[in-house]
Amino acid sequence: MSFKPIRNKLRKYTFDSLVDPILKILRDQESSNNKYAFWHSLLLLRWTLEFSGQAIKTKDASYQDVAKLLTKVSDLEKNHETFDFKKNGWFGKTFIILSHQQFKYQETAFWDSFARQNILFNELEHKHNIRKSFEDKTGISISIFLELTRFFWIYLFHGDKANLKFYGTIPENLISSLKKEFSKSIFDKYVDLLSISRESISSFLENDTRLIRNYDLQVFETSIFTRKPFLLYNNKIHIPHKDLFNQTCNHFIYDYLKNRDPVFPEELGNRMEKYIQKGLDEISLKSLNGKEIKSLFGLNDKSPDFLVNDNIIIEAKAIEVKPYVGINPTDDILGNEFKKNLVKAYTQQMLTLTRKLKVEKCWGIIITYKNLYLGNSADIWDQFLKKEFEKLNISNEKLPIDHLFIMDLQTWDKTMQVVKSNGISLERILEKVKHADAESQSRKFSFHMHLEEYEIQNYNLTYLNSAKKLNIKKSF
Repeated sequence: MSFKPIRNKLRKYTFDSLVDPILKILRDQESSNNKYAFWHSLLLLRWTLEFSGQAIKTKDASYQDVAKLLTKVSDLEKNHETFDFKKNGWFGKTFIILSHQQFKYQETAFWDSFARQNILFNELEHKHNIRKSFEDKTGISISIFLELTRFFWIYLFHGDKANLKFYGTIPENLISSLKKEFSKSIFDKYVDLLSISRESISSFLENDTRLIRNYDLQVFETSIFTRKPFLLYNNKIHIPHKDLFNQTCNHFIYDYLKNRDPVFPEELGNRMEKYIQKGLDEISLKSLNGKEIKSLFGLNDKSPDFLVNDNIIIEAKAIEVKPYVGINPTDDILGNEFKKNLVKAYTQQMLTLTRKLKVEKCWGIIITYKNLYLGNSADIWDQFLKKEFEKLNISNEKLPIDHLFIMDLQTWDKTMQVVKSNGISLERILEKVKHADAESQSRKFSFHMHLEEYEIQNYNLTYLNSAKKLNIKKSF
């Protein structure tokens, strides 16, 4: 099945007659406990912006016409070879593809999301000035961007407590208040940064290098509305589905600069090391940093970032899964994609250090900025890491694959909080996760899922608490 019949139908229908019912469907899906497949509605909305009304003769679409189009989008997904379980295996490639399609919408933002970014992008420094880079490109400081984004997060998810109920659009009185508070110029720049419309869709699609160009595969792609959550339509600012905004809160600055500032990824990697050190200091763990490891063990460029308690090796990687890789995770593509980061971290940096250590067993943690959604270390081993490891003819006896864990930076913070709140050691947490993943009934797809048993409701990590206030200096 192809997307072309859907496109051809969209061309025959008028723009407004499609957008109105799609937005209504999205609102219904947002308020319903059953949020199944709202990404289909988002994709149909995107294609409506691209293709609707292009035929010489057009007509209005009925609600039933839109419902049929959504069924066709669903059929496009179901008929893809992704769902050939005999070929892919349910817990293999299919699950990874669907996790990239769906799990990202399950991410939530909380106050720590803004504090973490304030530390990484505002407070920490290395060689490159991220604050200046972002402000030069957007006309808005990172602090003001985070403050406005935090306000909309509160409005969307907690507005009921302040009689600010969200009904799908941003009300005019709220817009007026924000323009008064931040200035019209700043607010307009912010809205422009997060907005998409029928008039701007072509330019956006042309310039966004992260997009999947194969339309048949776009049903598995994370929606463009996570990066452009404001839809400008009929002189109003619509938010098609508020769950989109969690991704905006967590990742907009990263996504924006990653694709516009070539120095940003390396700079972020260095700042992540400093950030991880804050967590280690918080729970008073004895550690050596990369420079100290190099000096003590003479490892040169193969040194990992941290050695904790003489047997826990930590490496930070400011990496993510590229969109095309996420929807086409063949072993060869994954191997090529992660040969210079994940594979290197384990086979060269970590295993090289283990040969210098006088311990029987080590633990390894690779910390990424985003969740990779590739499963646990055993999944990654089976997909590509084992093949790359076997090429090197080395031993991993001291750091076997079930002693290696991969987590994102938010999960690192939660791990530090578990240690602080529960009085359990980092090594004990890793040991418990290892044993849980060894049993099929307790095995988890991602490390953070194991932390749910500790029921951490809030953070009291000093470095996050101190970064709550964004210290905005208004110069207007």
